[in-house]
Amino acid sequence: MKHLFIFLLFTSIAVSSQNSKITYSANLHNPKKSKADFIKTHTKNASYMKFELLFNKEKSYFKYIENLLIDNSLDTTISTSPKLTRVLLGYYSPFYQNQKKQSYYTKLLDYQHYNVSQVKKTTNWVITEEQKNIKGYVCKKAYNKIFNKRSGKYITNYAWFTEEIPHSYGPIGFGGLPGVILEFHKGKTASYYAEKIIINSCTDIPLDLPQGQELSSDEMTKMMRIKRYRDESS
Repeated sequence: MKHLFIFLLFTSIAVSSQNSKITYSANLHNPKKSKADFIKTHTKNASYMKFELLFNKEKSYFKYIENLLIDNSLDTTISTSPKLTRVLLGYYSPFYQNQKKQSYYTKLLDYQHYNVSQVKKTTNWVITEEQKNIKGYVCKKAYNKIFNKRSGKYITNYAWFTEEIPHSYGPIGFGGLPGVILEFHKGKTASYYAEKIIINSCTDIPLDLPQGQELSSDEMTKMMRIKRYRDESS
């Protein structure tokens, strides 16, 4: 009985420490049907890019999968660089989430690390009755609306999530739903699609949010504007 208890204890610890992994492809859309070369280049860049969501029941980490062979083969001019493509996809830094529906991205500004909170990405979801199957998982459709101060309009985001993987994570910091997001549409501009799902078979993956000062998205935007004005004035 003692040996059985020890076996079950170590098995429980091993399972709780295991992480899962979802690999996503991305699409950058062209809703205005622009024929500009730089739009075509960004769309092409995005089609080669892959992203990973690493997670367990407590936290998650969403990152771009570095691929020097691909990155070096893409157009690297300023207006069409892979880095700008990722920004257009809504990815500008790794994203961290936890089961408390907190979502952050990290930002280095003036040699100082900041963790920027993005509450709007994990709240105000409306879950619909619409369902479909993605990679063998039954998924439900949900949407939320986030006000864009630049355009003065609301952007509607759509997520297909599965309760069969009951963790509230997803691409580019979006989450807060009763299951992991396997397909996500950021307004009319970008989409993420789960390509490969590996459950409870990845260990020793760092998921912790780095140390840094916590700021809201509005506070970070204000700091960046001040820095831009200061740099232009110097």
